[in-house]
Amino acid sequence: MKYNLQFAQALRAGFPAPPQSYYQRIDDTIALLQNRDEAQARIKAKAGMPFLKAARIAAAACAAAVLLSACTFAVKPALAAELPLIGDAVYALSPTVSVNAEKLNKAAEMVKSAAAAFATGDYSTAAALFYQGDGWAEDKDTYLTAKYLHYILCSAEAFAGDGAATEAVSFAVMGANAHQKAFCFETVITLELKGKDGFTRNERICAELIETVHGLYITSVRTESDSYAEYAAMRDSYGLESLQYGNPAAGIAFETEYLSYMTIHKNAAIGTEEKSRLLERLRETFAAAGISGQARQTVIQALETESAALEEQQTPAVMSAQELAAEVMYRYYLGRKLKEVQDFSDIIERNEATDLFFYDAQLAVDKVLAGSLTALDTVEKGTADILETMQSDEKGMTARFYVNTEITSGPMRGVGEEIVLTLEKRGAYWIVMGYDRTTGDGVYANRLKPLSQQYRETGLSWQEADEKAYKELLMEN
Repeated sequence: MKYNLQFAQALRAGFPAPPQSYYQRIDDTIALLQNRDEAQARIKAKAGMPFLKAARIAAAACAAAVLLSACTFAVKPALAAELPLIGDAVYALSPTVSVNAEKLNKAAEMVKSAAAAFATGDYSTAAALFYQGDGWAEDKDTYLTAKYLHYILCSAEAFAGDGAATEAVSFAVMGANAHQKAFCFETVITLELKGKDGFTRNERICAELIETVHGLYITSVRTESDSYAEYAAMRDSYGLESLQYGNPAAGIAFETEYLSYMTIHKNAAIGTEEKSRLLERLRETFAAAGISGQARQTVIQALETESAALEEQQTPAVMSAQELAAEVMYRYYLGRKLKEVQDFSDIIERNEATDLFFYDAQLAVDKVLAGSLTALDTVEKGTADILETMQSDEKGMTARFYVNTEITSGPMRGVGEEIVLTLEKRGAYWIVMGYDRTTGDGVYANRLKPLSQQYRETGLSWQEADEKAYKELLMEN
């Protein structure tokens, strides 16, 4: 049999050098046996007795060695953790005991640090806490827990919501308990995640740890909560359970982005350009993750379907300048009905000349939500007429329009107003490059625009001035 040097070194490390008194006890035992054997030899002088005597001496020595080893591993079970067979025997014979406060606190802090690392995507920190090192993702419970914690942190509006600003989230252990059997520990902690505006949520994290001669390490973690079960079911519904990842870290990022898109961003009023950017990012993460498995083609098809739908949305209908003006105000008032700013990305380019329009639309929705402005009952697209063409060439035009939008809100029926639009020709289509109001008693002309102009005169950029004017008016709600 080939000599296993590594096992020998581990065995040698596991058996500390015995004290001198240990050898003295063995010598005394051997001497006692020798005296007994000599007494028997005088009665029975047999040829086989020398062999029997040697066997008894060896048995005594082995018994003493086993006794000392058992005592050593009973006091320090970590010495047996990495020894084949011996570790199994020590674990089987050891009782389950409670853990002292010092070790409980250490284990709880390790589990908290691992959970925080998974949530924020700091996988090098997580690997340093695990006995398997970078192989932590091979444990199914651990890998799914890492995906879950990262998903809730990056997709929940109370935390990041958009996958960013995770440094604003704090983690704290609100309770912990643990027990030990030989060199193995089972720890359960209640982890508090604190997000925006003091929002908190608790997660129950269960972990298994092992103590070796090198220290305490985590071997597995899992989460137990209704939210976790719902997350697992959601993954299954999108076919992600059957996927495998050549790059586990990128796999976590992909699943978080994919589920966030399908459940949140797909139907959100964030604009087709932003959705296209998110889909492009998804395709990049998909490639980086090295995905395989039965559902791979299903995921690819889902991404292609979303891209095709967005491309169709981004192809604007051919509208005249008057129809475009009517469409702008229709979507503006539709936001007041649905209590959500509508998507203008296919008809208006956000720039210095249109920025205040977007803040005006947002402010109207904010006031409805705050109860200071009445929500509209119905909104239908109306008509628009050109009152004056202020500038026109082959590239575009600036014109003053009168727009009438069909709305109802209590006794009110319809609304007519003047707006000034700068339109640019994009192939066969128009797109709004500038928006203004010069008449009327609305917030835009009388409050928002003058306030922004004041801030610009103080040296602020147009972005800063527009945002500051919006926030000041928002505080008046």
